[in-house]
Amino acid sequence: MMANAVRDPIFWAALDVANHDGAELGVEGVAEFCLRCHSPSGWLEGRANAGSGADPVGDADGCGLSGALDGADNDFSGLTCHFCHRMEVNESPPADQESVYFENANFWIDDAICSNMMPNPKEPCRAGPYDCDGLPHHTLPLHEWSYSQYEVSNGICGNCHNVTSPIHNLKDDTGQDTGVPFPIERTFEEWQQSAMGDTGSPDFENCSACHMPDATQDPACASSQCRNNRTGDMPIHQLAGGNAWIPEVLKGEYGASLDRDASFDATTAWALDLLQNQSAAVDISLPSKVGAGSELEVDVRVTNLTGHKLPTGYGEGRRMRLHMVARDGTGSVFWESGVWSPSTGELSEDVQLKVYEVQQGIWDYNGTNECDVVSAASGHHLFHFVK
Repeated sequence: MMANAVRDPIFWAALDVANHDGAELGVEGVAEFCLRCHSPSGWLEGRANAGSGADPVGDADGCGLSGALDGADNDFSGLTCHFCHRMEVNESPPADQESVYFENANFWIDDAICSNMMPNPKEPCRAGPYDCDGLPHHTLPLHEWSYSQYEVSNGICGNCHNVTSPIHNLKDDTGQDTGVPFPIERTFEEWQQSAMGDTGSPDFENCSACHMPDATQDPACASSQCRNNRTGDMPIHQLAGGNAWIPEVLKGEYGASLDRDASFDATTAWALDLLQNQSAAVDISLPSKVGAGSELEVDVRVTNLTGHKLPTGYGEGRRMRLHMVARDGTGSVFWESGVWSPSTGELSEDVQLKVYEVQQGIWDYNGTNECDVVSAASGHHLFHFVK
């Protein structure tokens, strides 16, 4: 998904809505904040910046990106190898800057020509957790390299997995401005505040433990020329999350032209494995039988097994529900709750439905309940986190 972060059609729809909402608020090219993470090469090289004056959106609509959606090695390649492996902690930042950031795609990128052991380095270093100083030449990486623990720190994830509104603050339950910038996504800080984010806890786990598990096959090598065996000490770059649907969409659109059918299938499988086997435990308890005409009480406990909220991430696009089905002795369904239609995308509402989601609504100043999420005439919640 990171390699296809700027091909996702849901992203493009959200980007367009964000720019339109920003224009209504008089904010120039607010979707530049989206492109900073989804196409860092386009943003860093000046092809995804907000405009001004007569053209307030500028290239924040993505129209300035180079390349094509079904092409590789261009601005549509999302988060590339170089992007993550050239990020660094700036030990000598300018006076008004921090040495490291943990939100809104504020990052330092190494642009200096590498000065390590590799003969005649011509490009910046690719930073990583392996210190190759003193190793024989035939075991060195095939590109410029530098040793860095930042690339395996959890903080590097915070750059794009903590998103804060650049224009709005949180309001309290009386409608007063708290002065706290509005949190749009908080996966990284959710991890920090969990037992998995507590280094003193027996439950401590790095983000990579779930999303980049270590290779178990032997040998495990970082390139086609197996110069060093890293079995048990090389994170597989799955970077899988909870998105099992969009990889299938992308496969249908771009799988053949990118020659990535197998990769999209693997991503779908990894996401399903995380969702089904690692994200939650579901325990059900019910009586062995009830009398005719009596109510059947079923208790369901969902335990979050992740190091962050469940669901987490992009609030307007993530939702969990309990889907309950009751069948008679012949296997026929006689009661159901939480029915979702894959053909229409509609979730059938019922009084016992349990849904877990974040509702980043527009404050309903003129409604009967000021804490309600504003809805369209159809009853659907409006997706406008920029507002």
